[in-house]
Amino acid sequence: MAIDRLRSPFNTILTVTGDVGPSAYSNSQVGGITPFNFVGNGSTNTIVGVTYRCHVFEWAPSQGYSITFNRAGVVDLIVCAGGGGGGGAYYNNTGSEGYSGGGGGAGGLILSYNYGINATTYSVSVGAIGVGNNTGPGTNGGNSVFGSMTAIGGGGGGTGYASSPPGSGGSGGGNGAGVLTSTTVATGTAGQGNNGGPRAPQSTSAGGGGGGGYLTVGGPGTPVNGSDSSRKGGNGGDGIIISFDGAVRGFAGGGGGSVYSSGTSSTGGIGGGGAGAVAFANGSTATGFGCGGGAGSVASSVQDRSGGNGSVGLVIVRYALG
Repeated sequence: MAIDRLRSPFNTILTVTGDVGPSAYSNSQVGGITPFNFVGNGSTNTIVGVTYRCHVFEWAPSQGYSITFNRAGVVDLIVCAGGGGGGGAYYNNTGSEGYSGGGGGAGGLILSYNYGINATTYSVSVGAIGVGNNTGPGTNGGNSVFGSMTAIGGGGGGTGYASSPPGSGGSGGGNGAGVLTSTTVATGTAGQGNNGGPRAPQSTSAGGGGGGGYLTVGGPGTPVNGSDSSRKGGNGGDGIIISFDGAVRGFAGGGGGSVYSSGTSSTGGIGGGGAGAVAFANGSTATGFGCGGGAGSVASSVQDRSGGNGSVGLVIVRYALG
C-alpha cells in the first residue's frame, strides 16, 4: 500500500499535524521538473491540512541542477542514489560447473522531514545506474546529492567464481557463489540501507546472495541439498513504495541473487529490485528508483550471463505553502 509519510527505521520523523511553521519558499529551480502543487495520493491538494509544492530532479547525462530559497525554513526531502548492477554468472568448461552471481544493492535512501535549510542556493545531483556485468561484479550506482547531504550509490553484485567481492554502498551487493568468492558480506551505509546477502556455503551449483535494500538485508543463497528445486538465489532486500509528490513510486529495493542450472527464482526487493535468473538467462533490470539489478545465471556451456542493470536515483524537495 502506498503511503505518504514513512517513519524511517533509522531516525525519528516528525508527523505533520498542521502548519509546519517556517516553510521555505523557492525563488528558482535549475533543471529538474517544473514544480507543481502537491496532490496527496492523487486525489486532494492537501495532507492533514497542509498544501505542498514539490520540485523533482531526475537523472540526466549532463546535470547542473540547483534550487534557490528566498528564506530560511524547513523542507521535506527524498534523496535516493542509483542502484547497483547485478553480478554475472560463470561456467567452468573444464570442471563443468556453474557459479551464480549476486544481486545488486539498492542505492542509499535518505528520507528527511522538516529539514532545516538556509536562504541560499543548494546544488542537486542525481545518481546514475549501476551496470550489470557478465565478466565481473556489477558496478556501483552513482551518488545523489542535495547540498551537503549525500546518498551513496548501491553496491554492485558479486560474480560467480571470482575473487573480486561485491560492492559496498548505500546497500551492499550480494555475494556470488563459488569456491573463490568472498564470504564477507558487502556492507550498507548506516541510515541509508543494509548489507548484501551471503552466498550459499557450497562452492558450486548453489545460490548467490541478494542485494541489500533500504528496509532489510539481502537474503542468503540456498545450498543444493541434493535437489535442483531447492537451489535458490537470495531474495533482494526490501525497499519502500511511497507517495511523496502525488506519484506513487518504488525506491531502494535490492536485486535477487541467481542460481545455476535449475532451481527456484529469487525475487527482487519491494520497490523495484530485479529478480535473479535461473539457467540460461540474464538477470532482470531493476525498476523504480535506486533499485538493484538481478544477478545473471548460466547452464551447461552457456557462459557468462549478465546481471541486470540497477535503476537511476531521484531527488524530491517539497515544502508547505502554509
